[in-house]
Amino acid sequence: MLLPFYLLLASLITQPEPAGTMTDADGNTYKTVRIGDQVWMAENLRVTHYNNGDPIAFIPDYEAWEKTTEGAYSIYMEDTAAVAAYGLLYNGRVVLDERGIAPEGWRVPTNDDWKELLIYFGIDTTTRLPETTTEKRPPGERVPDMPSVSFLVGPPFDALSAGGRFYDGRYAGRGNLEYWWSGTPYNSANAWFCGLAYAHKGQRYYEASGDIRQGFGIRLIKE
Repeated sequence: MLLPFYLLLASLITQPEPAGTMTDADGNTYKTVRIGDQVWMAENLRVTHYNNGDPIAFIPDYEAWEKTTEGAYSIYMEDTAAVAAYGLLYNGRVVLDERGIAPEGWRVPTNDDWKELLIYFGIDTTTRLPETTTEKRPPGERVPDMPSVSFLVGPPFDALSAGGRFYDGRYAGRGNLEYWWSGTPYNSANAWFCGLAYAHKGQRYYEASGDIRQGFGIRLIKE
């Protein structure tokens, strides 16, 4: 009996599997997962120091968060009990800082890394990205749906909709969205980010540029 095409395709794809652990500059240990040819963190980063030992500024105050010109992190709604599950929120300057936050052999994933992850799960990335939600379109023309990526919620990737922080210090989105900074350069005031948000048809993938004063999570990928 011939297998349906989608079952045959699934049988040829290497299934995600645990890939050991990764340890950051603070000694925090994280689960990792092999997905296709990539190895990703399976948790959000919680490091509070750069690789050289310098502390990353902790800025809970709203006004100070908006005005800082240095890399900084915060805790969503100052809920310290949830940090182990959701990780920390970092502004984009942390990713740009030459002191680095990725252990040796790891790095902040680029937009292309994220696209490779989507392609592994069968998502067509050729017509949706980047920034289809912000393009100007003729009146009445519908913005196309972003790809559904519900497979990233729960194992093996374990995206938990950790929420984020606006440039003015406000928090929003826990339970509804999760964005991660990208390592793809943009400019001195903005940076790329990739992530998930709930839309009318479920969890959707987004890729866009945004103010580096915003606070998002960070996942790392193995070199």
